[in-house]
Amino acid sequence: MENVPEDKNGKPVTRGSVIKLFHFTGRRRKKHYMYKVIDYIEGQWYGIDITSLVIDKDPHKFILRCVNDYDYEIVQEGKI
Repeated sequence: MENVPEDKNGKPVTRGSVIKLFHFTGRRRKKHYMYKVIDYIEGQWYGIDITSLVIDKDPHKFILRCVNDYDYEIVQEGKI
């Protein structure tokens, strides 16, 4: 595994980590977040929606950029 991304605090992301990712700002400036599970598939880091892991056979994925495009934070480290 090369180009291991880091969260906003500098922690390296590992397979199975749960990250908190900013989603939108709601009423009264309340910030809403999404939670994603990180996986490494065929040389690419992906964030997978937690609810789609349970419900869908083919879960929705997004590519986690190694350049920190996203302001995300690890909330639980993976132990896979």
